Amino acid sequence: MMLTNIFLLLLFLNMQPKYEIVRTNDSRLEELLKTGISIEKCLINSANIYHLKNGNFVIVPEVIGKYAILYYDRGTLDEHIKNRHFPLPGPELGEILEMERESIENINDSIGKYMRYVEKTFMCDTNLKNCSIDERITYLNNSVNNGKLTALSDFDLLAIGLYLDEIFRRETESGWYLISINTLNPYMAPSVMSKDGRKFSVSDRVFKSVKEEQYLNIPLFYRIEEANFLGFEPFSKESIDFINQKDW
Repeated sequence: MMLTNIFLLLLFLNMQPKYEIVRTNDSRLEELLKTGISIEKCLINSANIYHLKNGNFVIVPEVIGKYAILYYDRGTLDEHIKNRHFPLPGPELGEILEMERESIENINDSIGKYMRYVEKTFMCDTNLKNCSIDERITYLNNSVNNGKLTALSDFDLLAIGLYLDEIFRRETESGWYLISINTLNPYMAPSVMSKDGRKFSVSDRVFKSVKEEQYLNIPLFYRIEEANFLGFEPFSKESIDFINQKDW
């Protein structure tokens, strides 16, 4: 009978929840954090871990998304940190880079996927082997702008941006650089890094311009990054003259 009772107790304890997903817009979260007695940084994602007066813990991401997690058990929190993964019910922000996390983390191997997508979707009527970079970029710009910019999906914009970044990377003999976006489960934002450590991103200009202004001038954006690469001060006469060398 004693062994049976012990077994049932252990079974009951194992059935108790060890953590709870809390939405960041839940009013309970603010109340919980008010009871924090100390804060530590999670090393894998720079999240704040709040130690609560009742012995529980709350982990809140550095980049606020949809979720935080309330832990009733420190061992479970440590296990998730060790595994470098927090069990969440869905995407934290729902952004395209988050959706493409695996491909972006392996950008050197996956860039061909985005290049082929752009060439098939937007440049199917041109022979790329015989095109200069200027011709290729101008053709892509005309092709994309012949349609409605509002019809472009986030994946379209990501692919176009990475296509341009890859051309820029090759032209400048640079490499890929990944910046961590510190949600609970971080994902990466790609950019191009020159040999002297400077960062460039045509893709960032493309995405923001379409999203915020419904405007897209691919040759101009590419030329601006070229001017930056050559060391011209933004908006300087040298930079403007360089950008205006060609009739975009």
